[in-house]
Amino acid sequence: MFSLIKKIFIKTLQLFFLKKNKNLIMVGTGYGGMVIVNDESLNNSIVFSAGSGEDISFDIELINTFNCKVFLIDPTPRAIEYYNFVSKNFGNKKTTEYEGNGMENPTSYNLEKINNDKLQLVEFALHDKNESDINFYQPPDESHVSYSLTNWRGDYSSEGSYITVKTTTLKNIKEK
Repeated sequence: MFSLIKKIFIKTLQLFFLKKNKNLIMVGTGYGGMVIVNDESLNNSIVFSAGSGEDISFDIELINTFNCKVFLIDPTPRAIEYYNFVSKNFGNKKTTEYEGNGMENPTSYNLEKINNDKLQLVEFALHDKNESDINFYQPPDESHVSYSLTNWRGDYSSEGSYITVKTTTLKNIKEK
């Protein structure tokens, strides 16, 4: 349901704002993408992208469009596995279209300019403290990938399935 609402919202933005404000562009898929201001200040910038999951179309297109360096920040097992899957395809051309279902095949990305310097995964949770252990609560639907620091899907109970992950700060990532 949320995916449908997001798609409708993005289509509304495209209809009303993209046509009126030519500085706005859609970057990535309808699922994992965002509407951003197309501004030259993004050229050669550094981007910190928390919660990569299994659709990094936004991040890949930022690199391809603006020559950014992107740090994906996600300690969850599926995000790590997905990044490793995608990284095996670095340097490859796009051969398929986006599916927009939340789990993109790496062949749908233009990875010709992508390498380990341009796109890096930080396997920590973004937090205000370094090297703390925190619980990341699993989504109730195992087909979903988004974990949460609070068990909001379980009425904020301390019970429920979770993984324990290490934390890092933005400052710590910048210094490395």
